[in-house]
Amino acid sequence: MDYFNGFISILTLIVAYNALKVWKNQLRGTDKYNLLKKLLKSTYKFEEEVKSVRNPMVSYNQSDVDKSSKVDVEKDIYNKRFNGLVKEYLELKPLLMESKLHWSRNKIDNLFNPLQSIVGELRGTIWMFFHIKESDNPQNIEKSVRDENHNIIYDVSSKDELDDFSQKVNDIVKNIEKFIDTEMKKI
Repeated sequence: MDYFNGFISILTLIVAYNALKVWKNQLRGTDKYNLLKKLLKSTYKFEEEVKSVRNPMVSYNQSDVDKSSKVDVEKDIYNKRFNGLVKEYLELKPLLMESKLHWSRNKIDNLFNPLQSIVGELRGTIWMFFHIKESDNPQNIEKSVRDENHNIIYDVSSKDELDDFSQKVNDIVKNIEKFIDTEMKKI
């Protein structure tokens, strides 16, 4: 009888250990799933903020222009738009840090660092946009620089075809989607 009780005790321990292991893996899978979902949602919000910054439609009240120059009003508009983009990027950062607990640092950096480059490129483009506008003689700035600036600051995509900058952002988002889809299938 003692052997039987000992055997049952050991068997109970083995079953309990395996149950805890399964539960731990299930929790880890749930954490990964929720993190992947947050990463995707945050990436889409970032993409929408890029579209907002590049929206060629700029509207303002005449009373705003009466208080300051048209260029200053436009600067405020672009500053608000850009701050929305930065806010979304900063909300993505903690998710990226958490992601590095589950996946390799290089994988996460390779996927998401291009978003930081987009932020930097847009910031530089906005600065150059207003530098050109405030220039005494904008024609002195090379046409290729003005054209490149115009093609980044304004989303000139058509219904059927993305402009180069939009395509660049789209490719980054597609890579992130592909990674998230692959990882979700593993869970």
